[in-house]
Amino acid sequence: NEGEISVVTVDGSLTVVREASILGWVLYYADLQAVPDVIVSATGAATIADTTDVEGRYQIGPTVVGDYEVSLARGDGSLAAVDALDAADILRYLIGSLTLSQDQQFVADVSGNGVIGTTDAGLILRFLVGLETSFPAGEFWQFEPGDLRFEPLIQDEFRNFTAYLMGDVDGSWET
Repeated sequence: NEGEISVVTVDGSLTVVREASILGWVLYYADLQAVPDVIVSATGAATIADTTDVEGRYQIGPTVVGDYEVSLARGDGSLAAVDALDAADILRYLIGSLTLSQDQQFVADVSGNGVIGTTDAGLILRFLVGLETSFPAGEFWQFEPGDLRFEPLIQDEFRNFTAYLMGDVDGSWET
C-alpha cells in the first residue's frame, strides 16, 4: 500500500495517475551545516519548487511522473563569510604553508579559470572593498551536483546537495 492513489474515471475507464517526489537536504561543504532558503525547482512534466527549511530539507512533489530537470539557486544574502582571511589562505596555499581540500580549492577559484592563483586572492580583496560585485566563476552560491535530470521520474528520489559559497575558503559561513 503506497497510500492514496489519484485516479480519474471517464465512462467506465480508469486511469491511475502516478506521482513521485524528489527530496533530500542541502548542506554546506565545510561542516555539513544545513543551508536554508535554497530554492529547489523542477521543470518538465510540471513546474514545481520548494525552498529548504532551517534544517536544509526540501521536498518537490508529489508530482506527476515524467521528465524533469532540477536546479538550485540561493539569493546572495549575507556574504560576510568571504573575508580577507580567505584571500590570505589562498596566498598561504600558493607558498606551500597551507593545504586546501578539494572543496576548498573549488571555492578558492573565484576566477573560474581552473587555477588557484594570486588573481583569486586579488578578486576576493577587490570584492571586499567594493570594486567587484561578483566573481568570474559565476553565482556566489553553487551546488554539487549541479542540475539533475530525471528521464523519467517514476519513483521517489532522494538527492542531497552540497552548497558552496564561492570565496569562503576557510568555510566560516554560518546561517
